[in-house]
Amino acid sequence: MNSIFLQPTTPEEILAHINGLDSKKSCGHDDIPMRALKLSKYLLTPFLSNFINESICDGVHLDNLKIAKVIPNFYVGR
Repeated sequence: MNSIFLQPTTPEEILAHINGLDSKKSCGHDDIPMRALKLSKYLLTPFLSNFINESICDGVHLDNLKIAKVIPNFYVGR
């Protein structure tokens, strides 16, 4: 009851997320162009999947992966 279970990710799941990314968006803090990520997706997905699964199992999360870019989207009604 006080725990959480995360199913291991698969290369197919990572691939689906990469395919869902907007190619016209700019780079993140890592300066990796979206085009480069999309062109190398079949090479990267097995490694990313393994890396994510090992990180969750070991409970070790690199500080560089804890960075988020939050952009507020102010909506003014009417």
